[in-house]
Amino acid sequence: MQPSGLDIGLSGSNIKSIQRGTATWTDTTTTKDITIASINVDVAMVRVSFNAANAIQADQGDIAISIINSTTIRLHRNTGLDLTAGTKIYWEVT
Repeated sequence: MQPSGLDIGLSGSNIKSIQRGTATWTDTTTTKDITIASINVDVAMVRVSFNAANAIQADQGDIAISIINSTTIRLHRNTGLDLTAGTKIYWEVT
């Protein structure tokens, strides 16, 4: 049973738009800002994934994503993850 007042989208999608993209790191910075089309920050969700360029790299760190404002998302990486070796990052905003 669905709790009262919680719309989990079973009767239709509440997603207004989906924005997707890829990014690569070519320097040693730990954050990367990405400009997107305007979103409602109160209801938007973000996702991030990546394919490590090699198996060792996959064990050395993570990538996170956050919403900075209605037109900017930010990727974060820890310093143990060397992304200059060809790692592609995939992001999605819904």
